[in-house]
Amino acid sequence: MSGYTILLPAAGRSSRYPNMRPKWMLSTPDGALMLRQALESLAGVARSRVVVGILREHEERYAATAGIRRALGEQVEIVVFDEVTRGPAETAYEMIRRAGVDGPVIIKDSDSWFSLPAAPEGSNFVCIADLRRNPGITNVAGKSFVSLNEQSIVVNIWEKSVESNFISVGGYVWNSAKQYCDIFDALMRNDRNSEIFISHLISQAVLDGSVFLGVEVDGLVDAGTLREWTDLQRRMRTFFLDFDGVIVKNKGQYFPPYWTDPDEPIAENVESLRRLQAEGAQFVFVTARPEELRAKVEAVLREAGLSWHALVMGCHHGPRVLVNDFAPSNPYPSAEAVNIPRNVGRLSDFIAGA
Repeated sequence: MSGYTILLPAAGRSSRYPNMRPKWMLSTPDGALMLRQALESLAGVARSRVVVGILREHEERYAATAGIRRALGEQVEIVVFDEVTRGPAETAYEMIRRAGVDGPVIIKDSDSWFSLPAAPEGSNFVCIADLRRNPGITNVAGKSFVSLNEQSIVVNIWEKSVESNFISVGGYVWNSAKQYCDIFDALMRNDRNSEIFISHLISQAVLDGSVFLGVEVDGLVDAGTLREWTDLQRRMRTFFLDFDGVIVKNKGQYFPPYWTDPDEPIAENVESLRRLQAEGAQFVFVTARPEELRAKVEAVLREAGLSWHALVMGCHHGPRVLVNDFAPSNPYPSAEAVNIPRNVGRLSDFIAGA
């Protein structure tokens, strides 16, 4: 059987996400299951199997297996743990043993995702990110750090110790599941009381003479803590924006300047929206202009460099009310209102990051 076996350990209690479902069960702002986003990081990697490890309490409370297969496909294999292990390294070890995995494996954390360039065939490697190119990464002290030589070969890897500019981002590739398990067994024999991290196994493998490459990823999203999750939600907010008076100078149907006249964009607000758009924000534009002017409005938005999820024409003149629910996974306030003076109001004065 060719290809990698992908292991997705998701058998923790998600204690850093209190009062909600386990974090891997949450839907990201664009609607995908967090676990699916993690798997999609490896979309370009040839795979033979996908194995997910979960807790029995989550299976019984949330019908986890059914949800996983709805998101990832019926072919996904599930390993159910009666108790929490001492961490992802032990979880992956038990998944290999219980699912009878051999050959090359990829262990992928369930709370991060990224774009992986072409995987180097036949090589052990660690997915990494350069902090100098990812200034928005938080909880830096809680990461594992990777030291590379000039050939991008891993010299060492440290757990929760700031030793380099490169951090591990939750993707670990071993050409041999057996080697992984052998090293885990050896470390356990030496210290049965401490938590063993995957970084410890890689460090030992490097000391034993194995070669691991550091492969830099693009588009890293880290959702390891609730703070990082809420920051992701903030960046990917949905904005409902009036067209006249916010995007372009206000015009009317019956008196000049007319809706059919050329539009004058409000440059500062357009620039603010471009910044929000670059961070992942979604826009719904609304206007009282009639449907027959849709093509004209769309042309103005395209020229301004703005994309949209929806453009709603023919809205009533008058107040617009947004109603949304809130919960621990989308905390209060989950809806906000911004009122700005027509034509002269600056979005940057009212919206953080605009």
